[in-house]
Amino acid sequence: MPNKKEQTRRFRYAAGYVIQQEGTGVVERLVRDGTMTRFGVREDQFLSSSLEELNRTDAEKILRKKEWRFQNYDKIKISAVTVPAKIFDTQILFSAERAISLAQKALQDLQFKSVEESGRLDPITRDRIAKATPKNFFENYITRLELFVQDEYGQPILRRIRNLPYKNVETSTTTI
Repeated sequence: MPNKKEQTRRFRYAAGYVIQQEGTGVVERLVRDGTMTRFGVREDQFLSSSLEELNRTDAEKILRKKEWRFQNYDKIKISAVTVPAKIFDTQILFSAERAISLAQKALQDLQFKSVEESGRLDPITRDRIAKATPKNFFENYITRLELFVQDEYGQPILRRIRNLPYKNVETSTTTI
């Protein structure tokens, strides 16, 4: 497992990317299910008051505790921070089960036969992601994600998922 400093860096990168994609205002989720979000935090995750009162620091704490750590993204040992950031972004956009199932399908495409599609970021899945070539895994993951979005949602969301996390993600404003 990456050390604490590396875990923090990875989360800051992923949170910076998600917030960059989600924006800072209160909006209806892109998948148009009626749920409102701010900074990628759904209204059902922020129960203490309205989303208008949610600040970025609190949003990052919620994302880290209820999404990032809960799903064990901090335990993925892959060298490329873009891989967990994109899976995490897919989770925020759709669901953890969808994001991780797509990752498992991408691993199967890369001939990792021991990975079963479960929708859980279990130790076998994390280990196989770490053993995959980041570029190959990333390309397969994006292809799987695009196919899913084309089938379920169409063009508007395709623009979002084609945005890829590269080194220009703004993490300097990520406080955690």
